[in-house]
Amino acid sequence: MPLLFVQPPTIRPAKYGLITAADAVTPEDSAHFQEGVQWQATPRGDEVVEESLVLDGPSPARVYGDWAEYATAGPLVLAALVKVKAPTHSDEEVRAYARQKLLAGESAALEKWAWANGSPALTAGATDLGSVGSIADAVGALEGHAWAKYAGSGVIHAPRALGALASEARLVEKTGGQCVTPLESRWSFGAYPEARKLCITGPLALRTSAIEVFPVDRSAGAFDPLTNDLAYIAQRTYVLAHDCTPAVVTIT
Repeated sequence: MPLLFVQPPTIRPAKYGLITAADAVTPEDSAHFQEGVQWQATPRGDEVVEESLVLDGPSPARVYGDWAEYATAGPLVLAALVKVKAPTHSDEEVRAYARQKLLAGESAALEKWAWANGSPALTAGATDLGSVGSIADAVGALEGHAWAKYAGSGVIHAPRALGALASEARLVEKTGGQCVTPLESRWSFGAYPEARKLCITGPLALRTSAIEVFPVDRSAGAFDPLTNDLAYIAQRTYVLAHDCTPAVVTIT
């Protein structure tokens, strides 16, 4: 007798990664944003100087911030493939499973991409603050950098395995559905590839498309009569925006 077929265990979505730390933004144009976005860059804290340097004649030279500077972010498309034998599952079941599969892995995939390959990458042009001996020193260095360069509360990106260490050091508090430091920088404990390296960025804005599920072969449909397979792809577009001067630090 075959084993009884039952519903699978319910997945409890993991929290406190990049998607949790980012502000979810409804795309202003659901099609256009998928080509990328641009915005007027946020002011930098290190562009504020003494009044005499701005107003008192040509010597020393006047200093002006470039208010017309624009920052940009490009798209990432993630996809999940599902292929099953047609008699075992209905078309609707396969489509639903493809969607679930994408949702289950999107956060980790987004984090891996964003670290060094994003557009812009979290670590692109980052100031290297060197090596420190503890996670407390790492957080202090990153928040000091953000205060000097940005003067706003940033997001600290750390490998998920460091979450317990940060909590043990009393560097993790819960507020408003976020993990934050005592100075209220948000934590993103994610699938970042460098085990002892942390990064700080400015706030994150994440725009996503609706999930599209379609046959692998759009022209022929999902069913392959030669193999008796149903094959679908679930796909979604992500645009992750941030423009604070980033910094990285390594725990030795």
